[in-house]
Amino acid sequence: FPSHDTPINNRNKFCNQFSTNFNKQQFIASFLDQKNRLAFTNKGGLFDIGVCWWHSRFLRAAAYLTYYEPQKPKPKESEVDKIIHAIVTQSQVVAIPGFSNLEEFSNYHNRKIQAALEDWQLKDSISGAVNRTLNPLRPSFHNYNDDLLQTFFRLHDLINQEKVVPFVIEQNIGTVAHAYLVVKSEILGEEIWNRKIRLTLVDSNSLKLSEVTIDRDSNDRIYFDENKIEGHAIYIDYFRDLFKVETAIKDFCPHRNIKIAPKNIYKYEY
Repeated sequence: FPSHDTPINNRNKFCNQFSTNFNKQQFIASFLDQKNRLAFTNKGGLFDIGVCWWHSRFLRAAAYLTYYEPQKPKPKESEVDKIIHAIVTQSQVVAIPGFSNLEEFSNYHNRKIQAALEDWQLKDSISGAVNRTLNPLRPSFHNYNDDLLQTFFRLHDLINQEKVVPFVIEQNIGTVAHAYLVVKSEILGEEIWNRKIRLTLVDSNSLKLSEVTIDRDSNDRIYFDENKIEGHAIYIDYFRDLFKVETAIKDFCPHRNIKIAPKNIYKYEY
C-alpha cells in the first residue's frame, strides 16, 4: 500500500477485496501475478517427498489473510513467527510490515515458512487428516475419475460463479498425490461437441503458471504442460480451510457482508 495510507485505509482496502463479486474476481486474478505467490517451490517434507499440499494451502491462506505495509520497519523474528502461525492456522488477518507483497516476504523468510510447512505436514500426518483425504473408499475417487470433464466444469463454476480459489488433489499411484490451486478457468469452443475447458494452475513444483486443457475426447486424462498425466482420481478438497478464512475476515471486517467459502459444497469436498 502507498506510504500515506493509515491503518483505517489499509483495513478498508483489504475488506473491499471481498465486498462484491467483481472485487472477488479481481482478487482471484491477483494469483496470476508472481509477486502475489510464494517465492520458492515445493521441497523437503517427510521422506523428502515434498510439501505440495501445505505449500498450496499456505499460499491460499496468505493471499486471503494478509495485507502489506512496506513503509514500516521489517518485523522482528518473534513477529514473523506470529504472522506465519496466523497464516497456517488461518486464525486472523495480519499486516506484514516492511514488505510490499508475498513474494518479497516469502523470499526473505523462506526458511521459516518452509519449516512451518513441514511442521504442518507432520501434524496432519499424525492426526490422520492426510489418510482421511486419501481414503480409497471415498466415493469421489470413482465419481470424479469416471467423468473428469464434470470435475473441470465444477472447477469452472467455483471460480467464475462462486468466486473462490479451489484446492485440487490429483491422486496417482498408491498414496502419492499432488496438490495445486486453480486460479482461472475458461470454456473454449462455441458448440457443445467441441467445447473444451482450460484451467490455469498454481503448481508448487514451479514458479511459473501451468495450464491444463480437457475436452470430451480426452476426458480420461489431462494435459499438464506438454506431459500427459493419467491420474487415478482428481478431486476438490479443503474447503474447510476457507471456512476458517471466512471467519477470520468477518472478524476483521465486521461491518461487511463477507462470503468466502462456496455456498454449495458437494459431499467429500469439505
